[in-house]
Amino acid sequence: MPAPAFIIAATNKDLKEDIKKGTFRSDLYYRFRYRITVPSLKERKSDIRFLINFILQNPKINPYSNGRYEIEKISIKAIEKLEEYNYPGNFREMQFILQNAVNNALSERKDILLSEHLEF
Repeated sequence: MPAPAFIIAATNKDLKEDIKKGTFRSDLYYRFRYRITVPSLKERKSDIRFLINFILQNPKINPYSNGRYEIEKISIKAIEKLEEYNYPGNFREMQFILQNAVNNALSERKDILLSEHLEF
């Protein structure tokens, strides 16, 4: 019995290059109808401040209680330090770095993220 299905696949590899090398099947590559390329964070540095804000509004990363987030601010030096980093692990790495920084700040009973809270 036929059933509709959607297959979503993702990779960080250059599949066209892998086809040339013979390490990926070209027939499989051309079966996928749509291709979306998401540039890495190091290619879109202008998005980093928006992503920092987005991540810090996640209550699993920055606890939210009594109508406020535990970490309410982030220093300019911390933002600049985050913007200078190349993020080989992309968004998830940035999320992990900020989660650790929040934990470091909270352990010092601070409501601001400072550059010394960031660990790469």
